[in-house]
Amino acid sequence: MGQPTLTTTRASRSSATDHSGKRLDIQGLRAIAVLAVVADHLASWPRGGFVGVDIFFVISGFLITGQLIRARERNPLELASSFFRSFYVNRIRRILPASLAALLVTIGVGWVLFRNERAWSTTVDGAWSALFSGNWRFALNGTDYWAQDQATSPLQHFWSLGVEEQFYFVWPFVIFAGIAVFKSRRALGWIMGAIVVASLAWALMETVSNASIAYFSTFTRAWELGIGALLAIVAPVFQHITRLVRTILAWVGLTGIAASIALINPDMPFPGPWAISPVLATALVIAAGTGGSGRFLAPLTNPAMSYIGDLSFSLYLWHFPVIIFLEEFISEWHWTYYPIVFGLMLLLSVASYHLIEEPIRHSRLLLNDKGRERKKLIVFTERTQLTAVAALVVTFAGALLTTFTGPPLKYEASAPSVVRPSMGSSGTNPVPASADRPALGALQAQILTASQAAAWPVLSPSLDEVASKGSPDERRSGCAEPRIGPDVCNFDSGKDKTAVVFSDSTGVALISTIRAAIGDQYNVRGFSMAGCVSIDLTTKDDREQLQRDCANYKASAVEEINRMQPDLVFITNTTAVLGDVIPAADGLTGEPAWKAATQRTVDKLQPSGSRIVLVTSAPVGKTITACATRVSVPSNCASKIDPNYNTLAVLGSQIAGAEAIDTRLMFCTESGYCPAFIDGAPIKMDTVHVTEEFSRKMAPAFRESVTALLG
Repeated sequence: MGQPTLTTTRASRSSATDHSGKRLDIQGLRAIAVLAVVADHLASWPRGGFVGVDIFFVISGFLITGQLIRARERNPLELASSFFRSFYVNRIRRILPASLAALLVTIGVGWVLFRNERAWSTTVDGAWSALFSGNWRFALNGTDYWAQDQATSPLQHFWSLGVEEQFYFVWPFVIFAGIAVFKSRRALGWIMGAIVVASLAWALMETVSNASIAYFSTFTRAWELGIGALLAIVAPVFQHITRLVRTILAWVGLTGIAASIALINPDMPFPGPWAISPVLATALVIAAGTGGSGRFLAPLTNPAMSYIGDLSFSLYLWHFPVIIFLEEFISEWHWTYYPIVFGLMLLLSVASYHLIEEPIRHSRLLLNDKGRERKKLIVFTERTQLTAVAALVVTFAGALLTTFTGPPLKYEASAPSVVRPSMGSSGTNPVPASADRPALGALQAQILTASQAAAWPVLSPSLDEVASKGSPDERRSGCAEPRIGPDVCNFDSGKDKTAVVFSDSTGVALISTIRAAIGDQYNVRGFSMAGCVSIDLTTKDDREQLQRDCANYKASAVEEINRMQPDLVFITNTTAVLGDVIPAADGLTGEPAWKAATQRTVDKLQPSGSRIVLVTSAPVGKTITACATRVSVPSNCASKIDPNYNTLAVLGSQIAGAEAIDTRLMFCTESGYCPAFIDGAPIKMDTVHVTEEFSRKMAPAFRESVTALLG
């Protein structure tokens, strides 16, 4: 690692820089990082665009650490209070004005567009983000199973800013103490090396056990900033390498970055180990340009990339709120919308950079300027800066309410046809409403009426309360919890017969339906675990412990059902996880794997002597709390039945030892059009979980199906 002293000349002095002294290669890296993130969020391509955040972390660690070390080199006798005050004042002027402007505008527009609950949630997100702790709020939300399917926060991207600032709450103290005690960079290198190793090891373990926490955690991301810090500490090592070596290092690094963006995808374990690739690749590019510059780097160091690098912070702040808010106006994206949306992001970013970020960063705000030479830049007055913030609000709101309203962008789902086409890919249809099924006929009439609604009616629970109050009462009785016992999800009313529900969390609503439908004849008991498909297959999940708990729970539930010998066993699971099936020993995936797993589960339950009934879960739809806004109409929240769901819906007739109840006509019209509510009740809380109110409304139709099945 070498042992350069603290008086070593700044290693990056001969690097290629622009007129303001910024390194052009780092400016280009900033541009790549922010453009990758924006492309990923806007177009979901390239799929690895999210690694742009990791590129930013390395850059930040390098630059900030270099600034801190140079500050101590220039004035090794500077008092601690002066050292820390200077650093944190600079951070405040650099970060806070632009970020607060983005937070305030986003919260304000949220109250204009969103309904109360989501607007309030956005406000809370903003408060956490303003305190540089948003990453922990989003981490906790990500581990809450019942919150995972809710609307995306327009401030979720602030998590990375929280990670950075939390790191810098600690790192300056380490640098000051390390230099004061050891008086060399070598000691700092060993300290930072230990932090990197510990953080990376924690990231590898936490990604396996709980990836939601690992993605947002400061402890699992600190090593990325640490790699940049290490580069700054050992910067003199790179001062004398040849230009050929610099060129090779730079292009190897750029190739690694390109490969990371193109090949890494959200299904890979992240940040451990796959973040290692973009982090090390970025480190190579920075190392190559430290103390000199390579050749043939015009794609990285040209003026356009440098300017985007200047805008990168503002562009990062504004791009995500623009995307989330415009999704309220665009239900079906056309390629022509992308340049419009990107243009709006760019407009806001340019305004933010030139009117807020730069003027305040170079102003006297919070500084004592005794003897300090100010840079020759245009500095706006505080009144002008406040006017700029107001202009951003007006620009953003005006663009939303004028450009993105009206028939061209508003998606109105067409009224469903009353002529019933085939709903199943196999050519079969659910049992239609008929004279001997009056309850299903009445429910279908309500579904058809709701599908033609032009405005939102009064709903119970309301659109603001459906996420918090829509869950069935049975959930509060332990249903969906990973434990089995006589007091858990057991509704024994002393009847002679017993019905059991064996399911994932979607079965909680089915328990409610069954209790309302046949509870006068049957005791009802539920074996339902959230995030755990009850049939004999495994689905992808970032939480290793949940995988183990799920396997143990299913084995115990099968054993208990066989011991109980209930009269009826209803099996239901959401098909939303069909694409996440992990191949078993037979190597099957998708529909064949689902069918084989269902057959294995039915076979395992044969010792119970029960009648086994496969029940289709609610078709996957839209999250009503996300699609229902102050500017939306009911058709914005409607959905069509997925063909995969139709295929799985008819599997019941193909499973030996089981019967089936097809519930498609209890949720959707005969043409496969599924509204978000009927008769004043929201159908689902999110994409798959049925509300308490609707579970009761469908009970009469479900009772008809059970009666027909049992004869």
